Amino acid sequence: MTPYNSNFVLLTAQDLKRLMTHKNQMLENKQTLDNAKAATLRERDDLRKQLTEQLAKGDINIEEITDNIVRSKLAEAEETHSE
Repeated sequence: MTPYNSNFVLLTAQDLKRLMTHKNQMLENKQTLDNAKAATLRERDDLRKQLTEQLAKGDINIEEITDNIVRSKLAEAEETHSE
């Protein structure tokens, strides 16, 4: 006969529901982070491409590039916080 194993936990339906809700929230958060990471990588690649194009032209205007980036980030922040 197998000895009694006391290393188990009984969960109620409410406990299971809470655990599943938490798991789903964690999955949603992971997806949000993955999407943000992908967007940041795309933005980095776009900026790298813009810089490469400006370098190829030979007429780099750092102030203009910086102003464009700042304007873009401000617009993005305003859009994010206005929702």
